[in-house]
Amino acid sequence: MSGEHTVSKGLFTHDVVNVQGLSWCKDEPKTIGLNSLTRKILCTHHNSTLSPVDDAAIAAFNAFRESVRLTDIREKIKERRWAVVRLPVDGEKLERWFLKTLINLTIGGKEKIGPKSDTPRASSDLVDIAFGHRKFVPNAGLYYSGELGETINSEDRVTIAPFFDSKNEHVLGGTFHLHGFRFMLYLGEDGFTGNVTLVHRDGSKSSQHSKPVRHLRQIKVTVGPTQRYVSHTIDFEWV
Repeated sequence: MSGEHTVSKGLFTHDVVNVQGLSWCKDEPKTIGLNSLTRKILCTHHNSTLSPVDDAAIAAFNAFRESVRLTDIREKIKERRWAVVRLPVDGEKLERWFLKTLINLTIGGKEKIGPKSDTPRASSDLVDIAFGHRKFVPNAGLYYSGELGETINSEDRVTIAPFFDSKNEHVLGGTFHLHGFRFMLYLGEDGFTGNVTLVHRDGSKSSQHSKPVRHLRQIKVTVGPTQRYVSHTIDFEWV
């Protein structure tokens, strides 16, 4: 067995992660040092097998950082028709990273991980997806959601809030704030069928509702007082 960081350490320039929604942090987010999130869950071989997933998450995090950097720079320049910069993200591997991280974070608790699990561990289909042996069924998987006019908090941290079924017996997914961008992983085949109440990175709930988008293809970022021109895009690649 080998020690592994529950949340990939290479994502961060700081050494903390915020977590909310588990039995020890239900009411408010808790800040935890990364070094305390090392758990012996997998053998060295299987940790190595998941390295490309960690690398893809690190690359995605860097794309989000670059998006914020470009916005900061171009907001100080007179508005114009920008040379559009395209920032690629491997959507499939990022989706697997969210799943792997959710399993790492919630395993060992009393809740069953996934709607098909009958024990306090991840169901075999979710493990297969994390290792790339199968894909999520339609409606399950990675979603993106945002509010009109929402301010993106670009703090260089990850905030994670798992969510559960009505009886708190099964982990059904989680909300992840990755450099201020909100992603939602849903493990059930029904998916998000309507609008949802969003959870902000400070743990507060939104007064508005938003319909999450599964397997988002692109985020367009406009810069300038009139918001007329696209400055850059974050492009999600799905196989």
